[in-house]
Amino acid sequence: MCLTLSWGAGHAQNNLREGIVITLQGDTLHGQIDYRTDAKNAQQCFFLSDDASDVHIFKPGEITAYRFLDNGRFYVSRSVPLPDGLQHTCFLEYVLSGKMSLYTVRIDATYYHFLEDESGRLARFKEETEATSPRDRRNNLASALVLLNASKRVQKELFEKGPSLGNVIRVVRMYNDEVCPDGTCQLFQYKAKKTPKADRIKWHPTVQFGYGYFGTEDKSEDYLASEFRIDETTHWSTNYALQAAVGAEFYCPRISQHMLVQLRFSFLHVSLEERKTNTNVIYSPETEQVIGPITRVLKHNKFLNIATLKFGPAYECHWGPKIRPRIGGGLFTCSFFPMGLYASGGVSFPMRKGAILCEADFNSPMAWSTNTFYGSISMGYQF
Repeated sequence: MCLTLSWGAGHAQNNLREGIVITLQGDTLHGQIDYRTDAKNAQQCFFLSDDASDVHIFKPGEITAYRFLDNGRFYVSRSVPLPDGLQHTCFLEYVLSGKMSLYTVRIDATYYHFLEDESGRLARFKEETEATSPRDRRNNLASALVLLNASKRVQKELFEKGPSLGNVIRVVRMYNDEVCPDGTCQLFQYKAKKTPKADRIKWHPTVQFGYGYFGTEDKSEDYLASEFRIDETTHWSTNYALQAAVGAEFYCPRISQHMLVQLRFSFLHVSLEERKTNTNVIYSPETEQVIGPITRVLKHNKFLNIATLKFGPAYECHWGPKIRPRIGGGLFTCSFFPMGLYASGGVSFPMRKGAILCEADFNSPMAWSTNTFYGSISMGYQF
């Protein structure tokens, strides 16, 4: 059985492409399929039929296969042995069919390729992500080399040039051309006429305005000057701080619907009040007596402009179509600190076009001993 979820207003967050689903009974259903990462495509199929408003989530074993029509990528439900020694049912990508067929699947961060001959014998090997010794490569490719024993040239090409998917496709096609010259070898994948929207990095400009704050520790000095002992304390207080910011937010929906990367340039105009308190105390070293303390307070205003460039990831939780809390953090550099860390949090409210942003951030230099920080609370718009 398949799970049925309400599609509703949230369907815009999915990466829909034209596709077909082949049921266990052999029927072909036309509609749209959510195109995600290779690992997620191996685990489930999100399908929206042309004549339905609900999305069906098919698990491996619940359908025979599904296929995207814009690039030909074809996933079939198969039970295969994986390195844990157990049989697992998953959606294998059907890459090539012929006398020797090729399937591939991504499990966690590793790609596993499967060769299958006409008798149904399978050979499994993994794609190497780094250079390996000849012995390790031979152990990895042992079953595949046995299955390809009809062509020494193909065996040599696979062993010498490695098990990357591109090379495996090439050598399997070479094998089929040798043992199957009638041209019945079929490559399912093909390049789309243009990059699908699901594969593109999306970006949205943002503008924000708000109120900022600035804080730094008080400075105190205590020293002797002749017969006077002077205590001086400097305190800064923020009267007002206005901030404006522009930037962009980048999404790659195929990788994650919730993660984004923020790039932001902000300008903070701070009005500070510097208040110095001087206490002069007449001190007699001979008698060690304090005579007549005199306290004087000096005030003056000072303006501080802070230009900041921030870059970092953020996570946006889709609670519903109208509210999306988010948290983020990363690195920044500014005219006041050479390098620092920032943390941010807020909420976005999707509109018919764009979204309203409400955010707060906190910024501190990496030199923690300075005890200086600044931040802001702002509202803005994502176009």
